[in-house]
Amino acid sequence: MTKCFLVNFFIKPPKHFSIILLIILGLFHFRYGIIPAWSNLNSDFPNYYTSSKLLLDGKDLSKIYDDKWFQQKINEYGIDEIGKFSPFPPPTVFVMIPEALFNPLTAKRIYFLLNIIVLFFTALLFRKVSNFGFIMSMNFILLSGTALINNFLLGQFYLILLFLITLGYYYIKSEKEMISGIFWGIGAAI
Repeated sequence: MTKCFLVNFFIKPPKHFSIILLIILGLFHFRYGIIPAWSNLNSDFPNYYTSSKLLLDGKDLSKIYDDKWFQQKINEYGIDEIGKFSPFPPPTVFVMIPEALFNPLTAKRIYFLLNIIVLFFTALLFRKVSNFGFIMSMNFILLSGTALINNFLLGQFYLILLFLITLGYYYIKSEKEMISGIFWGIGAAI
């Protein structure tokens, strides 16, 4: 009886528990991810931004994997952070094309807001492919903790990748393999 109760509790917890958990997790992410992310340009963001900006400016990308040259370009674009493009595959230059039209801090904020929108759409997709409601789907994503905080704070691509994977899964369940393959292919390339 106890085992069955625990299983049911985690599959379909009481609504008030889910809401309280959502509030606690939301506040945690707000404090440690959202507030610092709004004003910092660190880690992966300068790499995505600079590579997209170089492409938009029509610069020669043949040296993009030369760490010293790439660092110089990061600094030329007004970012005082250490970066390098070497861990990223070539299609990553397309990640921030729209955002690279703006100055770095504005671009980071636009990318951050895009990630918030993607978070909600990913939770909606989770709801469609699982037995979870929207609140539990949000909790499921927010329980990733520091992974999601780092995604916001460092300007990473992982939340968008999660969205692409989930969207691919949604289409596979809908027996639309070609569409699924497109989304998974985009995610794998980047």
